[in-house]
Amino acid sequence: MPSQSTAAELRVLFAEIATVGGLGLLLYLLDVQELAQITWIIGAFQILGRYLLLKNIREEVKQTRAYVEERLDTIDRMTQFVDLSRSTDSAQLRQLQSLYYEIVEPDFARVKEQILTDAQNDLERLARLKRSNTLVTGEYYRWLLPMLRDQPSGGEIWAVSMMLECEWDDTPEEREFLDLNVAAVQRGVTLARTFVVPQAEIETVRALHPVAQQIAAGPRADIRYVTRERLRAVDPQLLSDLGDGLIAFDRRVVLVDEHSQDGTARGYVTMNRGEIATYRRRFDNLRTYTTRYEVLPPPSS
Repeated sequence: MPSQSTAAELRVLFAEIATVGGLGLLLYLLDVQELAQITWIIGAFQILGRYLLLKNIREEVKQTRAYVEERLDTIDRMTQFVDLSRSTDSAQLRQLQSLYYEIVEPDFARVKEQILTDAQNDLERLARLKRSNTLVTGEYYRWLLPMLRDQPSGGEIWAVSMMLECEWDDTPEEREFLDLNVAAVQRGVTLARTFVVPQAEIETVRALHPVAQQIAAGPRADIRYVTRERLRAVDPQLLSDLGDGLIAFDRRVVLVDEHSQDGTARGYVTMNRGEIATYRRRFDNLRTYTTRYEVLPPPSS
């Protein structure tokens, strides 16, 4: 069955054929045979030209439709990976584009171009380098806490804590961070965490509530320590490479800590396979120098 548009085109062509044929026949009957022949010839060329033009238009429309559908499909696939606050979809991307074009004031031109450039750089970093820019404290926890909450049973969390001032304090974010670590162990996630501590604070650290909670969380909690002094003596390069610490989820993604001078938590996320392999190798090397923290015995009566 032809489409409605094709049927309409055929009706137009048939009407033109009838018109040209009828006009030529009328001229022929009026004994103007030469003019009738010219009418038929010109009419035939016009009808053929129109048919070819309509055919080309149909083909171009078909190709354009296929191109647009492919681009829309690409956008839909992109929105599965490009995450702006975990709720971005095609409509939001179109809204951003619309807002960009609404800004027509010349004095804002450089500002909006810089915003666009920054966003492009951030997205290119995600798409090509597979790593984020540095997340400040709020962004840091908005990424980290749901990752802990969603880590499935049978998975692994591996981490290095350098015992910096912003770690394991009594802020709401750190309290929730501790609770989610313990909950992950209790639902079947392996938690392998190494604390890098000063020699004089080995037992002090073990007695800290957040550390003691993890040690006692269950058999899947493998909590270890190594002293800074020992690590500095046996592998100073590794101590330097550890930086401010990290937390990783399986071999899938790593959050690399980059704590600021004001003591706030921050860091960047990487899914770059090469980087993850490097961090895992450092983590495994670190574990060769560690001692396992055991659960503190109950106080004697």
